[in-house]
Amino acid sequence: MARKAHGANQIQRFSPKNNTALSNYKHPFWLPAPNYYLAMAVLTLLIFSVVWGILSEGEEELSWLSAIIIALSFSFSGVFLREVLLKNVRKRYLINQKRLDDNLANLRIPHKTDFRDGKLTIEKNTEIIAKIKQMSEAVKVLSHLPEGHYEVFQTCNEYLSLNNKELKAVGAGSPRIVVLIKSRKLIQRMHKFHLLKWAEIQSRLLTSQANQKVKAADKIAKAEKALNVLESALQFYSDETQLIDSRDAVNKFIVSINISHLIEQARQSTVEFEYEDAINFYQEALILLSKEDAADDRRHLTDNINQEVEKIRQIEIKKSKIRRFTPEISSRNEHQND
Repeated sequence: MARKAHGANQIQRFSPKNNTALSNYKHPFWLPAPNYYLAMAVLTLLIFSVVWGILSEGEEELSWLSAIIIALSFSFSGVFLREVLLKNVRKRYLINQKRLDDNLANLRIPHKTDFRDGKLTIEKNTEIIAKIKQMSEAVKVLSHLPEGHYEVFQTCNEYLSLNNKELKAVGAGSPRIVVLIKSRKLIQRMHKFHLLKWAEIQSRLLTSQANQKVKAADKIAKAEKALNVLESALQFYSDETQLIDSRDAVNKFIVSINISHLIEQARQSTVEFEYEDAINFYQEALILLSKEDAADDRRHLTDNINQEVEKIRQIEIKKSKIRRFTPEISSRNEHQND
């Protein structure tokens, strides 16, 4: 049976395989102006040439003027897109992030090492709980940013570790017992909420980035970071259905990328007449498919791969026959000449 992590064990068990998945906020991608406008200039010239060519074939009068108008319209649209729309979107995103960072900086509770001297009194505990609540509410305002949820989760994690130590040391009959137990239950709920939110948003973001990549290796690298995020969260809530389903979905996504890459390699090898390599690539893809659920699309893909393998084998058989009969034909021709 799966166990949930509690108390002090939570920090000790949290050991993500790839810290880049937990990296701090980074500015959104922004293409520098020289690069952007150089690309726009190239595209404008390309559009002008294509439009002019099309209109010239139709023998339209002043085709060059129409082409210039269309090309300039595209160019002005590109300038408006970058200087107005994209800049505003980026500015709002950075303002929201700064607001969240400022809120968290103002609300951040003292690190546990700062209040280790002396016991955690009821007054200190009340102050810390109030700060964590404020942090949680501030993050919920900008709930789409994963960094804020991770910050609150870490704070909850530290408090739970401290709370656990205090409960072990508190004397019997102390009024602090009721307060510490009540506080622990409250922070555990926040701990779970913000960890699940962080894992959901961060893994979705990384998966989206993986989809935007062109190379299979880059896709897999991003997808594995998403997988690491989910596995890190599962260290705390190993029986959480949401995390398990997301992890399985990302795993299938990675397998799908690998299968597509193997099929592409097999097709390329076939074009280059490297039939043995092509069969090996197809067989590797079949092995991966055999580990997947027997969905209709997977069975269809398996059938297609088997058909391709059979085609290649038929080609190899024909080539083998040709190689076998060629010496016999040559020998007969030589005998006839003699």
